[in-house]
Amino acid sequence: MKDKKMTADIDLETVLKKGSLSTEIEHERAIVLQRQLRLLEKEHPELGVKRKELRTLIKGYEDKYWTGENISEELIVKSDAAEILVEKERQFLARRKDLIRVKLKELSLSQKQFGIILGHSSATYVSELINGICAFSIRDLVLIHAMLKIDFNDLIPTSAIETEKEKVVATVHEVKPNLKINEDTLELVCA
Repeated sequence: MKDKKMTADIDLETVLKKGSLSTEIEHERAIVLQRQLRLLEKEHPELGVKRKELRTLIKGYEDKYWTGENISEELIVKSDAAEILVEKERQFLARRKDLIRVKLKELSLSQKQFGIILGHSSATYVSELINGICAFSIRDLVLIHAMLKIDFNDLIPTSAIETEKEKVVATVHEVKPNLKINEDTLELVCA
């Protein structure tokens, strides 16, 4: 059984279970996932169903927010910012995938064998994890760090924190007004 995920990774199952997209960041992430699924579908045809479901969610979002009079300057600004953030996430995931694959190659381990070591029996699921389609659990990331000696900074994406900064800063000011917070790094400092 998979343990609960505390992660900033994009997670296809979470997106599909939600059944809709509600923000520009979700929309941009869905577009990236859909492209990745299209490429992976050649090796894993069973991913075609998920890709079609995701495409339906993307179309629904675009029909709701990106048609006619709905397109505002604010929406365009949000879309541009989301596109930049999601591209950073995509680059991070590509680098992480490359680091893992290099280490596996050095050890003469296949993705499937490594997945079994991590406790995952499905080759498709392991491919989804390594390709960033599904999120690694914290357990997986700790084991990857320990076994492959990949730095946590290269395993755990932090770019999604950018979307949370305003909320965290406001909450800190509300919960403990005399506590100072660095609005860039989110470091808490005694007043």
